[in-house]
Amino acid sequence: MDLLNRIGRKRALASAVAVGALLALLWLGRSGLNASADLRKAAVVRGSFEETIRRRGTILPVGKEKIMTKVRGTILRIVEDGARVEQGQVVVELDPKPHEEALANQKANLARIRADREKARQNELKDLHKAEDEVQAHKLRVDLETLRLKEMQLGPATSDELNAKVNLENAKALLVARGEEFEILTGLANDGFVSKTEVRQKELDLRQQEVAVAQAELAYKKLETLDPVQIADQKLKVCDEEKSFAEAKQRASLLAKNNKDAETRHETRIKREEQRLKELEENVTRTKVTSPVPGVAMQRAFWGMQLGPGREVRDGWEIMTISDLRKMKVALTVDEGRIARVLKGMKAGVRPTGSGNVRFDGAVSLVAEKGRDEFEDFRQETQDIVGKAQRQVFDVEVEIEGESLDLRPGLRVDVEIVVQRIENALLVPRAALVREKDGQAYVRLAGALGPERKPVTVLGESELAVAVEGLEEGQRVWLVEP
Repeated sequence: MDLLNRIGRKRALASAVAVGALLALLWLGRSGLNASADLRKAAVVRGSFEETIRRRGTILPVGKEKIMTKVRGTILRIVEDGARVEQGQVVVELDPKPHEEALANQKANLARIRADREKARQNELKDLHKAEDEVQAHKLRVDLETLRLKEMQLGPATSDELNAKVNLENAKALLVARGEEFEILTGLANDGFVSKTEVRQKELDLRQQEVAVAQAELAYKKLETLDPVQIADQKLKVCDEEKSFAEAKQRASLLAKNNKDAETRHETRIKREEQRLKELEENVTRTKVTSPVPGVAMQRAFWGMQLGPGREVRDGWEIMTISDLRKMKVALTVDEGRIARVLKGMKAGVRPTGSGNVRFDGAVSLVAEKGRDEFEDFRQETQDIVGKAQRQVFDVEVEIEGESLDLRPGLRVDVEIVVQRIENALLVPRAALVREKDGQAYVRLAGALGPERKPVTVLGESELAVAVEGLEEGQRVWLVEP
C-alpha cells in the first residue's frame, strides 16, 4: 500500500512539473519573449484577470411539458418515441366513438326531459286555471250572500213598505165589497130571487178575503220586525261560502307553489344535464391531445412496454413529456472545495465537446444547497465495488442565453464559469507564486544582486495566472527556485 502511495505521489509530481513547464511556455508567449529568453523567469504584465471553474456537463432542456390524458379510451394514433413535434401538433388521438355515442345519448335524454316537462307544465297550468276559476266563483258567492245579509240587517226598503201597505188596503177594500155583495145576495135569497147556493159561494169568498186581509196585515207588521232566524241562517250561508272561498284559494296557492317548485327542479335538472352535455362535448375534443410547445416527444413506459395503437389508457395518465428545445441548460457538478465560489447569476461559457471555437453564452441559474456523494450517480453494482467517494459534489445548472436550437439533449459540453474578473491587474504566472506555511504569499524577483524575496497580496488565482498587488509592471520573477 505504501508503495502504491509513493508511485502515486511521483506521478503527481511529474504531472505538476509538466503542467508548470507548459504554463511557463504559455506565459512567455503572452509576455512577448522570444525563444532565447531565460525560461526560468517571466515578466510581470498588466491585463485582465479572469478566474474560471471548468467542468463538463450535459445539455438538458430547460422546460418539459407533461402530456396527460384527459379521458379514458383506446389509442388510435400516437407519435413515436423521440419524434420531433411542433406546437399544436396532435401527439395522441384516442377512439372518439364511445364518447360520441355518450354525447348522442345525452342529447336525446335532454330532449326527452324537456318534452316531458312541457307536457307536465300544460297539465299543471290547466289545473291551476281551474282552481283560479273556482276561487273567483266562490268569491262571487261570498259577495252575494254578504249582500243579502246586509239587506236583511238594514230592514225593508221604502218600496217594500209601500207595496205591503197598498196590498193591505186593497185587501180590506175588497173585503168590504164582498161583504156588501154577501148582504145583498142574502136579502135576495130571503125573497126567493137567488139560490142559497150562490149565497154560500159568496160567503166562502168573503171568508177567503178575510184570510187575505189577515195575511196582508201580518206581512205589513213583519216589515217592521227583523227575523233573527233568517238573519242567523244567512250568516251561516255567508260563513260557509267564505270557508269554501278560503279552501279554494289555498288549493290554488298550493298548486301555484307546486308548479313553481317543479319548474325550479326542472331548471336545476336541465342545468345539470346541460353541464353533463358540455362535459361530453369536451370529452370528444379531449380525445385529441396536442403539444403545447415544440420539442421532442419522450414516451413513458408502462409495465416495461411503451404505448401504441390499441392500448387502453385512463384519465389522468402521464403518457409522455415534450422537451422544449428552444431553451437549453447544462447540468454539471462542482466539488465541495469550490462550490462556495459559484453564485447564481454568474456568467458562463458553454462549448460543445470537440466543436472547436463554437461557444454559447449562459449564466448560472441553480446552485444546489445540499451536496451528495460524487459516486452516487454510479450504478448500484459499481457502487458496490468502489464504495463511497467521501467527497461531496453539488449540482449546478447553467441556462444558455437565447434560443439554442443547435444543441440537443444529452450532448456533452465543456462549461467555464467565471467566478472572478479583475480589469487592469498585475499578473504573474501561477508557478512564480510561493506560499509559506502561515499562508503568506511571495515571489522571487530577479535583481542584479540575485533573487529577492518580495511579499505580495493575492487578489485572485486561476490555473494559469495570479493577480497580485505589491509588484510593478515589467519586473521579472523566477518561475523556479534559482
